[in-house]
Amino acid sequence: MARSFYSHRVELIPREFITQEGNVYSKTARVTLLDEQNHEITVLSLGVPNLNTVYDAIGNGAPVNLNECYVKGFSLTACRRLQLLDKTATLPIVGFIAKESFFVSPISLDFTNADFTGDYTHFEGATFVSPELNFHGSRFSNGGVNMSNMYVKVGKFNMVGCDAQQGNVTFKNTIFDSGAKDFQDFNFGSGVVEFTNTEFGNGDVSFINTRYNSSDVSFKVARFGIGKVDFHFAKFGSGTVSFERTEFGTGRVDFRTVEFGQGKTSFNRCSFGDGEVTFDGADAIKGKITFNRSQFGLGSLSFEQFHGAAAQLIFEKVTFPGDVNFSSAVLESLLLPNCQLNGKLNLQVDICQN
Repeated sequence: MARSFYSHRVELIPREFITQEGNVYSKTARVTLLDEQNHEITVLSLGVPNLNTVYDAIGNGAPVNLNECYVKGFSLTACRRLQLLDKTATLPIVGFIAKESFFVSPISLDFTNADFTGDYTHFEGATFVSPELNFHGSRFSNGGVNMSNMYVKVGKFNMVGCDAQQGNVTFKNTIFDSGAKDFQDFNFGSGVVEFTNTEFGNGDVSFINTRYNSSDVSFKVARFGIGKVDFHFAKFGSGTVSFERTEFGTGRVDFRTVEFGQGKTSFNRCSFGDGEVTFDGADAIKGKITFNRSQFGLGSLSFEQFHGAAAQLIFEKVTFPGDVNFSSAVLESLLLPNCQLNGKLNLQVDICQN
């Protein structure tokens, strides 16, 4: 779906709704999406499930299909209460799909401490409207999770401490509205991790201490808005890492003490705003980290104490408006062909063969 809108209104109609898969609901939700001038963008027709029936299915170990549904107030805490479980107990969900669904809540949409054990968990094309969307501590045990083409209109998006284990994780083409996005301590497992063309919107974005293991990771053409972007302590592995043509917005960009592993890392043609950009204390076992034709703002760029004794750090056809610092860096190669330096340059590296 991935439709951005300013507000919406809902009309529940006592008319049967049949999904494309043939699932039948006794009520239809007519959801009208509106722009800032209160003009109609589009109208969605969706089925209205009974949440107690959904919670019973989860408790009985049955798969849950919420495709093309309007779901109000979804809460796994309420599901645990119905099943007489502790409110923080891990809740197994054998299969969960909610493609092109519309989730709303006046408080929080609660997917906390779930163990999604199906072959694949789908939220493709889903829309979320709430003060908070919370997946804190959830696992995707057998397959991956598809969160592509979503529209997330929430004040806080929480995937802290999630674990994908195996299978792909994709947020491709997803649009986040303004608000905080927190992926701290997310273990992305061994599958492909994809944030290609993701719109993160305004607000702080945290990937602190995230682990990517052997995965290929793509943030190609992703866009960050106003706010801090923080990858502090993130650990990449042997896969390829791409931030090609990524737009980092106007806030501080923090890659301090990041482990870039053994794969090739590309920041080619990406753009940074006027905030500070820091790679202080980061390291790379080997391989190349490239910034070909990248654009930097007026803020400083620092690789102080960067450690990559077998790694190459390459900037080509880059203009640096602000100060650039390679103090105490350990590198195999530092290459800056056809670059323009308009601020202070600190080349007091500890070790650099080339």
